[in-house]
Amino acid sequence: MQSLKFACRQVVLHPWLSAAVVLVLAVGISTTTAALSVFYQVVLRPIAAPEPERLVDLSERGAKPGALICSPAGFCDISSAFSYPMFRDLEARQNSFTGIAAQFGFRANVAREPEALAGRGMLVSGSYFGVLAIQPAVGRLIGTVDEPNVGESAVAVLSYDFWRNEFGGASDVVGRTLTVNGQLLTVIGVTPQGFHGTTLGWRPQVYVPLTMRWAMEPTAMEDEADRRSFWLSVFARLSPGASLAQAQASMEAVYSGILSDTELGEQAANSEDERVSLLERRLLLQSNPQGQSAARLDATQPLSLLLAATGLLLLIVCINVSNLLFTRGVSRAGEMAVRTSMGASRVRLITQLAIEASDLASLGALASVPILALTVWSIDALIPRGLANEISIAPDWATTMFAMAVTTIALAASASLPAWHTSAANPERIMKASSANYVGTLRGKRVRTFLSTAQIALSLTLLVVAGLFFVSLANVSRVDLGINPTSLVTFSVSPQPGRYSPEQSELLYLRIREALEVEPGILGASAADVPLLANVSWNLGMTLSGVEVPEEVDNGVLMNSIHPGLLSVLQVPLLSGRDFTERDTEDSPPVAIVNESFLRRFSLGSPQGAVGRYIRFTFLDTPIEIVGVVADAKYRSVKGPIEPTFYGANTQFAGSNFSSGGYVFYVRADGSMDSALRAIPRVIASVDASLPVSNLRSMEEQISENIYSDRLVTTLTAAVASLATLLAAFGLYAVLAFNVAQRTGEMGLRIAFGAQPRDLTGLVVRPACWLTLIGIATGLIGALAAGSVIESLLFGVTGHDPVVFVTAALIVIAVVAASTYLPARYASRFSPMEALRYQ
Repeated sequence: MQSLKFACRQVVLHPWLSAAVVLVLAVGISTTTAALSVFYQVVLRPIAAPEPERLVDLSERGAKPGALICSPAGFCDISSAFSYPMFRDLEARQNSFTGIAAQFGFRANVAREPEALAGRGMLVSGSYFGVLAIQPAVGRLIGTVDEPNVGESAVAVLSYDFWRNEFGGASDVVGRTLTVNGQLLTVIGVTPQGFHGTTLGWRPQVYVPLTMRWAMEPTAMEDEADRRSFWLSVFARLSPGASLAQAQASMEAVYSGILSDTELGEQAANSEDERVSLLERRLLLQSNPQGQSAARLDATQPLSLLLAATGLLLLIVCINVSNLLFTRGVSRAGEMAVRTSMGASRVRLITQLAIEASDLASLGALASVPILALTVWSIDALIPRGLANEISIAPDWATTMFAMAVTTIALAASASLPAWHTSAANPERIMKASSANYVGTLRGKRVRTFLSTAQIALSLTLLVVAGLFFVSLANVSRVDLGINPTSLVTFSVSPQPGRYSPEQSELLYLRIREALEVEPGILGASAADVPLLANVSWNLGMTLSGVEVPEEVDNGVLMNSIHPGLLSVLQVPLLSGRDFTERDTEDSPPVAIVNESFLRRFSLGSPQGAVGRYIRFTFLDTPIEIVGVVADAKYRSVKGPIEPTFYGANTQFAGSNFSSGGYVFYVRADGSMDSALRAIPRVIASVDASLPVSNLRSMEEQISENIYSDRLVTTLTAAVASLATLLAAFGLYAVLAFNVAQRTGEMGLRIAFGAQPRDLTGLVVRPACWLTLIGIATGLIGALAAGSVIESLLFGVTGHDPVVFVTAALIVIAVVAASTYLPARYASRFSPMEALRYQ
């Protein structure tokens, strides 16, 4: 207790130094906790299911010609997508798992009086909940008895949150009916609290049997028997005692058997090369307790980098703490000598210093709370609304305790060196000199110099990384999208299939479009099936009539079904031919518009020469005439390359396998978008009050959300680099100021013997220059290595851009010069009388 009281007294006796240590500690603890929390929530958090480490993802490696149908949940990777027949074959033949499950996200229009709710649904196989091994909160969950045949078993399971919010947590919810996408479903149960599905960024409100897919999406392809239509995400749970390697070997044999016995027979019309490619496909199993999520995959690398940058910041914090404690230790050398002379052991001295460091650490932890809250709020503001609603980046107890443990260990290590050095003071040597003149051992000076140099090097490395990301983000913001996002608004509507037939949906679209176009401030409106720049795409394989396409050329193209006038609303230039018109109906010959990349991939020459060519899809023999060619425009993402794109006329595809049944509207406003954003819900309500409007936003906001990971990493890395640089400057200032204070007598005597103020200034500036030069040289080496690591994340800039490196070095020099100014100015104003009084 006496040691604790003395430690508290030391905090009061050295208020400025104590405040500096506490502030540095607060920054280190808060940033580390926030970074670890975000990384855990997005990258590491497992599914809320028993033994998630037993869950494995299935994927196919090799050539997969056909159509890739991307889930609205955002998972769009052909290697991870399975056909419905392949999933059923694997499910029936496997013997390595407790079960194999499949899922597919869909947009759920839930009829709730007085209006419909635009929600999210998940189509799940009967084994889905069994594989996850979760128990219902109410009723029962979907099982194998709920999917006897395609189109049967009109039941639904509600998510716990949806049940609480929309049904008030009613215990008699089982047996009630719910209309989803026009289909009357009977509620059979509720998922457990805390379970939000297996896809980060897509929290379903309702779960529906997979066999109901074609009832939930009446205009979807009738591909339940099509082995070249890939759309299902598949995962499984390892059987008790089975290892991943054993399951991999077993499933490879099962998969090869399906390819040779079933797939090859059903695709006998393929060429010999296609047959060989088919048999070369392989099944891959991968442990994935976090579930299947494109958002997680996209965020893993940037957040890993951010965590590494935060680790460097924590290292700088530890170096700062070490330097500050070294400073205090040297000033207390006399005290330590007296304690030693009076019989205090070295262990006793180290214990006392450790208690004092613990006091400072406790104060730093308390001070970190408001900083952590501000940090979490800032990060939350950078995350898109859709993803922010799906995750909570507020640190939970487990993450906070882990971060505190990591920080405590790091800080304990940083405090141990000063404590060991301070406790080793030589009493005899110190007693011979006044404690005020004691400046520490040569070894101690070297350690402090090394620590200051390390801070400069680390801060320069972080500044270069932040600079590279800043330039990359600036390049992304200047990308030519091929559309004009200014004054452009987008939103979605999904008519209930039960209330609107495909033909009635088309009439509804016309009514909405007419109502929008007569609204003051709106110049034009049109719609598409697939949203632009939303990380969603529709991939199809195709052939060209009369054109010999080499086998090495990928015949996959992106497709979007659009309404007449959309290209004009988006301001995509028409290079040749014509746009779609209202005369392009189901009764007229099918037509298409393609982009410039389409011409280049298939060597079609000029835009004029492409008009009149015919397209055939690999699974549909209907010829489609190219009637127009447009300039390239971004489709799926801002950063991704522009792919060959085929635009079909929605007026021809309404009610066919190519239409989703929903509309993504694009509205061109006359000037300000605020009035359009306010008017759109009112206009839609005037057409159909029960029709929900979702994803209402400006196109610029949509684009910003598409590159949110770039903005997040750039902003946070810049913040970390700025903090690191300020801490390095603070650490250098503390060392220089301490050295000047400890050398007061020496400097006064130098002036008395004729030294000029500039000579004293040189005593401060010259060591700072050497520190800076060595730190910059070391930091540049580290920055080159860091640039090579992050180069794959950059856009339009290399990892060793000279402008960024030079700019970062100049910033460090400027900051070091600023931190050196005050100690140097103070040193230049010493007088002999001050030295005598000091003596």
